[in-house]
Amino acid sequence: MAEHSQPIDRIPGSKPPNATAWTLNTLMAQAQARYPNRPLPPGTPEMYLAEWKELALQFGLPAFQEALSKAIRSSRLFPDPLEIRDLLQAKKHADSERAKSQKILRQLDEWQAQWLRERAEDAA
Repeated sequence: MAEHSQPIDRIPGSKPPNATAWTLNTLMAQAQARYPNRPLPPGTPEMYLAEWKELALQFGLPAFQEALSKAIRSSRLFPDPLEIRDLLQAKKHADSERAKSQKILRQLDEWQAQWLRERAEDAA
């Protein structure tokens, strides 16, 4: 972790250290290492960690990690929390649309099976 960044568990008013805080601190250190020639200004890591924590709570830590990884792979600059939020919301929307499509396909399969059963009964 950069010298000027403070672990999330030491942010005033934050909860005691836990696995999520440890993971977020580790992700911050890894993300900062990805951009060694572009250090974050003082105070920024702490602000980002607080926003990352909110995102992890809202969307789940695995989804946050996936979005952060995608943001890092696709950007030359350290990803802003809003970029990560946009990726999380886009994935949530895509997952919702996929679930709707799967539900419709299951209904079509059920209707087709019912129609075939009715035709078979009519033919008997």
